[in-house]
Amino acid sequence: MGYLYGVSLQGIFMRHPNRTSQCVSQCSILIGYLHRTSQWGYPYRDEHKIQHCFCYTSTVLTSTLAFQKEQKLKCECQALLQVAKNLFTHLDDVSVLLQEIITEARNLSNAEICSVFLLDRHSHELVAKVFDGGVVDDEILNIPDAYAHPLFYRGVDDSTGFRTRNILCFPIKNESQEVIGVAELVNKINGPWFSKFDEDLATAFSIYCGISIAHSLLYKKVNEAQYRSHLANEMMMYHMKVSDDEYTKLLSEGIQPVAAIDPNFADFTYTPRSLPEDDTSMAILSMLQDMNFINTYKMDRQTLTRWRWDLDPKHSLDPNPIPDPKYNPDPKHSLDPNPIPDPKHNPDPKHSLDPNPIPHPKYNPDPKHSLDPSPFPHPKYNPDPKHNLDTHPIPDLNITLTLNTTLTPTPFLILNMTLTLNIKGYRDPPYHNWMHAFSVSHFCYLLYKNLELSNYLEDIEIFALFISCMCHDLDHRGTNNSFQVASKSVLAALYSSEGSVMERHHFAQAIAILNSQGCNIFDHFSRKDYQRMLDLMRDIILATDLAHHLRIFKDLQKMAEVGYDPKNKQHHSLLLCLLMTSCDLSDQTKGWKTTRKIAELIYKEFFSQGDLEKAMGNRPLEMMDREKAYIPELQISFMEHIAMPIYKLLQDLFPKASELYERVASNREQWTKVSHKFTIRGLPSNNSLDFLDEDYDPQAPDPQMNGCLDAEGHPESGAE
Repeated sequence: MGYLYGVSLQGIFMRHPNRTSQCVSQCSILIGYLHRTSQWGYPYRDEHKIQHCFCYTSTVLTSTLAFQKEQKLKCECQALLQVAKNLFTHLDDVSVLLQEIITEARNLSNAEICSVFLLDRHSHELVAKVFDGGVVDDEILNIPDAYAHPLFYRGVDDSTGFRTRNILCFPIKNESQEVIGVAELVNKINGPWFSKFDEDLATAFSIYCGISIAHSLLYKKVNEAQYRSHLANEMMMYHMKVSDDEYTKLLSEGIQPVAAIDPNFADFTYTPRSLPEDDTSMAILSMLQDMNFINTYKMDRQTLTRWRWDLDPKHSLDPNPIPDPKYNPDPKHSLDPNPIPDPKHNPDPKHSLDPNPIPHPKYNPDPKHSLDPSPFPHPKYNPDPKHNLDTHPIPDLNITLTLNTTLTPTPFLILNMTLTLNIKGYRDPPYHNWMHAFSVSHFCYLLYKNLELSNYLEDIEIFALFISCMCHDLDHRGTNNSFQVASKSVLAALYSSEGSVMERHHFAQAIAILNSQGCNIFDHFSRKDYQRMLDLMRDIILATDLAHHLRIFKDLQKMAEVGYDPKNKQHHSLLLCLLMTSCDLSDQTKGWKTTRKIAELIYKEFFSQGDLEKAMGNRPLEMMDREKAYIPELQISFMEHIAMPIYKLLQDLFPKASELYERVASNREQWTKVSHKFTIRGLPSNNSLDFLDEDYDPQAPDPQMNGCLDAEGHPESGAE
């Protein structure tokens, strides 16, 4: 074959000995041997001897090669079985599972680095994008030289000093053969690049990855369903029964005009907390009528004559609502502690608060959008998968509606039912209770009346804003998001990965009320309007998280600078968020006495959370610690960094809102005076709430109000 430094390299092709002459000849072995050359080269007899020898030994060699191949396949199968064992023991945590996938893939392929990227089905992009083509198109991508590939980005290597030599990317598929992720192997350790064997191994490995990830996500969905069930039971245990009087009063007296509630009811100076809580339901209806929403959305009450809610004393709320097939819905029997309907029982849907109404024939949820076996119950709502918040409604409360006529409940009756259930959905912490929700809703009404919001927003957006104000703190526990996460509560288990834990829970409870049979005030909406209404409510309620407000603050400033454009959809969304935040903080726009009283309620709630955190062994924030909180400075900081910028933006967009900003600034000055007085007199020694004692009021002394204020922010006569 050639000569090199006086040495002859001779090659001999050996064919398989069992090949027949009819078969296409195939080289099995290539033999190379060296021999010191002579003038006459190699004798023919030497070559003949070698060929004759290997006719017998070639079979042994080929058998040995086949045995080695089988051994390699056996090791591969054993390794894959061990991989399956390791992966399927970590289905309870997706993050741990992905880390295990990375470890196993690196060990199997002898790669230096491995990364896993999950595919966002909605945007069809990788969470951490690697390549635009190849694996996302269901193909394995083997790159021997990464720097020579046109799609490789060298910036990361240049900044870290790491050198990427070769890459193997392969898709991860689910049981439907849809790509759900991509694995990336970098730098083959014991070879120049990844071989065809590595590609075959990666293909087999990806099957286990896809199955394990899909089952892990399904396992997570099952756990979330259990958490939702626990929350629903907890909420049901807490709520009191709804009395006949609450409904009868709303319907028998009729809706009174807002002027009859108070002549200044539509003025920014009016203090909604001066209204007795028993009158707030009627005030909500009066505001809805004054904003013309009852007529616009056909909430007609003329067809309703007489009605009543039949709350049988036997149907009390059992504290242990665990499902049990022995449930007997016969009203003659006492309520079984396991309120799950018998399969043979088919109650009239008009007369029952069935939490799982029969799906609408037009409703065909896309199974690709949810792993939950029970997607959104309402027939007209197909939620955006990006914001999927599947919520199990409140369990059946066994409340039966008995009408004295044959008429079905009208939307107006549904509105009253929903309103009362909404009030019952609030707990009784010092601040985040129904009176706070009513105050926020009233301020939304004030914005509508005084700032002419109909010139800036659509009717459905304003309606969604008002309803969101009513629902924005449903089932608030008097603790914030960080406490839920730190305490590892059920709420944190449900929503911590998405952020805004409490806000998502508030929206979930609003949906639970709407999903209760006979309580859906949007039931007559078209499918398009229904979906838009719930999407608006979701976005508006999530906007009450101040962290969300701080994220969009620069966008709000930019909108205020360039001017509001009614044709710009983003401006609509930003304005709704700003209005919701301004409503949520509206207590700061009232008189000083109201603001001071609200601060007392807020810090009572804060200090209660701080006490819980101390009991857990954690150190609370200064504002939560009754022993360290300096309320005047905390309030001044809150006014300067949160409240005043919000109402300054509102003033820039709506010149008529200037009095709101001025009143907030005035309250900020009052807190400065309080702080100055304490600097002179010395700090209180026992309790931070002593800052709010009437003796230290910069204005006239304020007697205890017992939660009620008059329209000017003064306590009602006779209040203790």
